[in-house]
Amino acid sequence: MLAHSHLRRLVILGSALLALLALAACDSEDEASDESGPYVRILELIPDDPEVVRGGINMGDLALARELVGVEAPPPGADGTVGQEVIGDYFYSLPSPARQARLMTTIPFAQFITLVSDSLGVNLLESDQWFNLSFQVDAGHPGLNGVIGNVERDAVQRAIEACDSCDSPALQEERGEWQIYGWGEDGSVAEPGSGPRFSPPLYDDLGFGGRIAFKDGTIVRAPSIAPVRAVAGVEAGESLAANEDFRLVAEHLEDEQALWVNLFPAEGWRLSASADYPDAEALREAGGDFLGPFVTWAYAQGYDADTERAYNIVVLAHETEEDAERSAEILPTRLGPAIEAARANPRMGEFGHDEDSTIDVRTEGRILIATIRGTAEMLGPSNQTFIGLLLASE
Repeated sequence: MLAHSHLRRLVILGSALLALLALAACDSEDEASDESGPYVRILELIPDDPEVVRGGINMGDLALARELVGVEAPPPGADGTVGQEVIGDYFYSLPSPARQARLMTTIPFAQFITLVSDSLGVNLLESDQWFNLSFQVDAGHPGLNGVIGNVERDAVQRAIEACDSCDSPALQEERGEWQIYGWGEDGSVAEPGSGPRFSPPLYDDLGFGGRIAFKDGTIVRAPSIAPVRAVAGVEAGESLAANEDFRLVAEHLEDEQALWVNLFPAEGWRLSASADYPDAEALREAGGDFLGPFVTWAYAQGYDADTERAYNIVVLAHETEEDAERSAEILPTRLGPAIEAARANPRMGEFGHDEDSTIDVRTEGRILIATIRGTAEMLGPSNQTFIGLLLASE
């Protein structure tokens, strides 16, 4: 387990990652519904566009995490700011998936909390959900993130207008419910920005003022304008919530009370058993059958408050019920070979599973749902690699 002080240092030192995981989100005007669960609600904010989602979606339910352990989000300090130490303490108090998933959540989210709280007076520690995704990175656009929760459009607008130390916006637009602002040059992954670092309103550690869009309940940020305009302009019926594969996977993740989620399209990250590199070779040596094709899929982490242990959740959407049933027969047999292959990899760190781990698999139509439980309190930084070995396909 990471020491408390070590986690704080990771939060502080890791702020440079935000430029590649910068914050943004989108909404489908009238599509969002109070009846939607947390992950479907996020899908309602993302265009059904391969260029947006091909790198996968990372998302989490902070409200559920707080509920499971009875923790409340801390308020800003007397000066209205949220310090890095407060952020570190907060994330360390949440269930263990939050502690070990620091590179995916704590570090980029921590810097955004600081930027928004100090300049705009919105305490994102109280947010209900968060997400981040890649967006045309090979075209020069960095990734984007978004949060849902305690955002009031008029309050953010007033804070921007009242900021004496903020320079004039480089752009200002209005799209339906959304207000869009930007400062400085348009960000790129090619080279750092030339703006003042960590300066109001939202200049980050790489000198990008960023582009934000906000409305009641949602605030978003990205270093460049293209992702913000794409997500703020999504129309009803064009979001991932209207994509049956994505929606079914999200609904099952909600049913399983997933806290931290990685959701991928068919062409997203996965390990091929025929690939020519050490992990795949170790898999072949370990033997066993490999999974057939599946389309949309997710792996996630949950938390058992009774045992105080984290566990894995896997949801696979197949093209047919027959494919799902075949995967359900094969997946339990993959657990042993995946653990063996993980142990054979000298680069693997802790991944949270051993010979005492168990797997429970069921299907509902063409959807497979699996939970993998081990004896470790935290699943470890190499858990994603282990899941890749478990789900290796032909």
